[in-house]
Amino acid sequence: MPHFFKNFPITGYQFKDNNTNQIVVDIFRHVKAGVTVDDAAAYAYYDIQDGERPDNVSYNLYETTQYYWTFFLLNEHLRDGLHNWPKEYNELQTYIKEKYPNKVITSYMSTQYALTSRNGGIGHYVYPKFYVGETLTGNVTGHTATVKEIKSTLNQVVIENATGDFAQDTEIVGSIDGHRLFRNSSYDFSVEEEYNAAHHYEDANDAEVPRTLFSKGETDLTEITNREYEEALNEANAKIKVLKKPLVQDFARAYKKLINR
Repeated sequence: MPHFFKNFPITGYQFKDNNTNQIVVDIFRHVKAGVTVDDAAAYAYYDIQDGERPDNVSYNLYETTQYYWTFFLLNEHLRDGLHNWPKEYNELQTYIKEKYPNKVITSYMSTQYALTSRNGGIGHYVYPKFYVGETLTGNVTGHTATVKEIKSTLNQVVIENATGDFAQDTEIVGSIDGHRLFRNSSYDFSVEEEYNAAHHYEDANDAEVPRTLFSKGETDLTEITNREYEEALNEANAKIKVLKKPLVQDFARAYKKLINR
C-alpha cells in the first residue's frame, strides 16, 4: 500500500533487540478524515466484482489506482485490511475448507419421538455425554475420532483425526464414561464435513434460533451451513461505501493534513 503509507509521518523508534534507533513510518497514527461521508451526497455504493482488487476498483472509479486506501477508511468491515476484502470464488472455497477442516457429528431425534418428547429426550443431548479431547469409537467399524469442540445449542460434536465416516455404525461410544449416540427408532446422528454442517438455524422471520430438541425431518427451521454462512458474508462484504469522484482528491488531501499533525 505505498500510496497509503506515504501519507503517514515518520518517527524515531528504538528496537530492543539491538538497542538501535531508527526512523520509521508511524503506522499507528490514526485520525478520522474531515470529509462528512455520512452525507448521502458525498458517497455512493459499489459492488465489488469477483476477483476485483482494491487497485482495480480505485481505477474504475477514479481513473487512478492511488485512492484504493480510502475504501479501508470508509468501511468498518475493512478496517482490518484485506482479510475482509471479498474473496474470488476459488479463493473463498479454499478459505472455507481451511477454516472448517474437521467433521461434525449432529444428533437428532426421530420425528415420532420428537413430537412426543419436547420436554424430554435427555439421551439426545450431546453436551453432557462427551468431553473435549476424548476418543469416540464406532461400534461396527471401529473408526475413531477425537472430540475437538462441543456446540450445545446445535447438538453438535466437532471431531478431528477421524479414521472413517461412521456411516455403518449404529452407536458412537465415548472413551471416558462410555456414553453413546444411537441410531434406533428414537434417535439418529449424522457425520459430515464441517463446512457442510449447520452454522445456525433461522425461523420463518430469518431470526437465528438454537436447535437442540429437534428431528432431522423438521421443516419449520432453515439450516444455514458453514459454507452458506461464509458465502453470504463474503457477498455482503462486496458492497462497499465509496467517495464520489469529485470529492476523493479533497478527501485525500484532508486526510494527509490530519495524519501529519
